[in-house]
Amino acid sequence: MNTKQKVLSLAKIYNLTHSKKIKIDIDYEDFINLLNLCVGFYKPIHDFSNLLDVHSIIKNNRTYNNKNWTIPILLRCKSKKKFKKNQYYLLRFKNKTVGCLKFKDLFEVNKKEFTKKVFGTLSKNHPGAKRFLKSGNIFFDCECYIAREMIPKNKYFKKALLISTNKKRPELKNSIAFSTRNICHKGHEFIINYLKSKYKNLFIVLIKTPENKYDPNFLIKSYEHLKKIKKVPFKIVNIYLPLFLAGPREAFIQSKVISNIGIKTFLIGRDHAGVKKFYNKYDSQKIFLKVKVKKPIIEKIKEPLLCLNCNKIKFSDGKQKCFSCYNKRNLVGINGVNVKKLLLKKSNKVRKFLDDQMLSFIKKNRRLI
Repeated sequence: MNTKQKVLSLAKIYNLTHSKKIKIDIDYEDFINLLNLCVGFYKPIHDFSNLLDVHSIIKNNRTYNNKNWTIPILLRCKSKKKFKKNQYYLLRFKNKTVGCLKFKDLFEVNKKEFTKKVFGTLSKNHPGAKRFLKSGNIFFDCECYIAREMIPKNKYFKKALLISTNKKRPELKNSIAFSTRNICHKGHEFIINYLKSKYKNLFIVLIKTPENKYDPNFLIKSYEHLKKIKKVPFKIVNIYLPLFLAGPREAFIQSKVISNIGIKTFLIGRDHAGVKKFYNKYDSQKIFLKVKVKKPIIEKIKEPLLCLNCNKIKFSDGKQKCFSCYNKRNLVGINGVNVKKLLLKKSNKVRKFLDDQMLSFIKKNRRLI
């Protein structure tokens, strides 16, 4: 489907709608899904999932028409109003019209089956499983459209959109994406330097979600600062994703967004899209053995380990021994969650995990953490 058919002017959307009085209110995650469906970042799907797709996706990791996909994209119905088939209704987010849908039907799902398949657990300690089990169970089967005027004006998102319109652009040749919602700690810097030695064009893909680990503007500024001080010629793009909280299945969807932008290779590292301790360290790499993809190429790496004795970093190789000083006991992983905890505590221990120039930048912008 041509994505231009899914992006309409507000005037066109108002002309299509059956009743201006009946408006469907959506939340931020719904809006993000609407955005990605309509601009083509969720290809091969272009509309919210219907019941046939839900059954096929959760059981086979494929849509009903046999396209690879791992998480149904649902639009929950919270209204008690009656909708007429094949009529258009306005979609409203934060009291603004952001698009419309063409109504087909309403449906329910087997919530326990859905939760077990998508999240891999029924445990209420899993935030995604808990949220889905507690939420409503009526969903729209519909076509959807977004208002052109409501597409985010963020320059790095606009850059991603622009690149996606021409997959033959020079910066996409021999390219790889490193996606993150974290500031750049020493482990990330080590990975970035490794990728630059292998690929001509490196994209830092900053993921904006409803609950970011850091203020999104601060995150962007931190990578702009890193690019300036380290003189590493990476390119920054911004994407929006909901909090799927689905580990390996979520990693797959990220890979589709990367491919739809046009970036050729996607990095999957340790605990990619992980949720607490519900998934094993490299489960997000293993899903690509089950769900075969031609694009993007998946680059898999082991976690970087820091030697607390000599401050050298290496990729994990199963040998708990520093390659530089041969110390056997002080190799540790660098975890973004722990780094943020140390920053909030203002602990000097954070110096082990952050470059001095990055730490200086963070201290100057601490209010945005």
